[in-house]
Amino acid sequence: MSAPFHQPKVPEIREDKDCQLVCQRDDLPKLNKRLFKTALERTNSNVEEMASGSGVNGFYRPRSALARALYEKQHNDRYLQELDQNEYTIENNKDCYCITDATFLNLVSNKKKRKEKDRQLDLLLSKWYRVNKDRLSPDLVRKFVQLYPDEETKEFLSSSIEKSSWVWTQCWYLIAKAVLRHFWSVTDINGWLGRGSMFVLSEAQARALLRAAGHGVGAGALVDVGAGDGEVSRRFAHLYPHNYATEISTSMRKALASKGYKILDTEDWWRYRQFDCVCMLNLLDRCNKPKTMLLQARDALAPGGVLMLALVLPYKPYVEVTTDHKPEERLPIEGKDFEEQLSSFVKFMREEACFELVSWTRAPYLCEGDFAQAYYWLDDSVYVFKKTADTPNL
Repeated sequence: MSAPFHQPKVPEIREDKDCQLVCQRDDLPKLNKRLFKTALERTNSNVEEMASGSGVNGFYRPRSALARALYEKQHNDRYLQELDQNEYTIENNKDCYCITDATFLNLVSNKKKRKEKDRQLDLLLSKWYRVNKDRLSPDLVRKFVQLYPDEETKEFLSSSIEKSSWVWTQCWYLIAKAVLRHFWSVTDINGWLGRGSMFVLSEAQARALLRAAGHGVGAGALVDVGAGDGEVSRRFAHLYPHNYATEISTSMRKALASKGYKILDTEDWWRYRQFDCVCMLNLLDRCNKPKTMLLQARDALAPGGVLMLALVLPYKPYVEVTTDHKPEERLPIEGKDFEEQLSSFVKFMREEACFELVSWTRAPYLCEGDFAQAYYWLDDSVYVFKKTADTPNL
């Protein structure tokens, strides 16, 4: 690295007026150049001051790889700390609150200020759960379930921040990944290392979504298709007495088995038995044949059963196991923003896949961080569907 201040690379830029970071699930995380601009302007002056006194051609250059990594992490964390400097305005009970003085990381990790800042933290986090109802149909508005960040969500973020500061552990992850990526997929590496866990819904949030759908829990079976390490569904899978999962990664299957899931074959799982809840959480944009997966889900659902589905929007499929990383079957999702694409997807599910939407919400798809950054997130749409009596046209 020869530049005085290097910007870490990040996932694609979101066409959204709200500032946010996004997480790239299949490669090394990066930071958005547009979103990082403000932080750059603030820190460049400091860098110039250091450079002027360094006597090294007017540039400050960390020498070792570890020093460079720590230097970059410091600036990334500072960016997260200064997110609220952009003055988020959040509506709550007809009152308007402005978060301008406290930083997000301090709100999460500083226990001394936690109680007095809890209300402000809730307001700041709640922007992840908001939608523009003016751009939605009356039916979608009626079925929308407004969620808010709860303690389980905050604990995940706090844990991610803490883990990202474990210098030697993060060094080990970097070295192991650099070596193993020549032989294994990123998913296999993460499973073997036990890192990169995700979070979508807490138990309370999942209950709220299922309750709004009129679906009772406490009996029957749940299957998580493409479960990864099981951390996403683990938080609410125990609502059903029998838990099953499918996963193509060998290392991830071992992690699932250790959490009590019964592992089913990835090709014939839908023939094993009927399930009261089929989970496809952020699977359709990462599998080769999403339409085929939906047909299998229909066949696997018990009478009165539900399909709990999560999909990152905007829709940008990426298949890890194909040479060109493109799916063989692409979902016909159209639109430029979250609300337009959500409406398009629900229409596809109703008219072609023959699933009726019963409840839905918006939530962040959170990912544990690394040396570069404490945590990452994507905009997730989460749905509960029931199959109709019509014949699918897929």
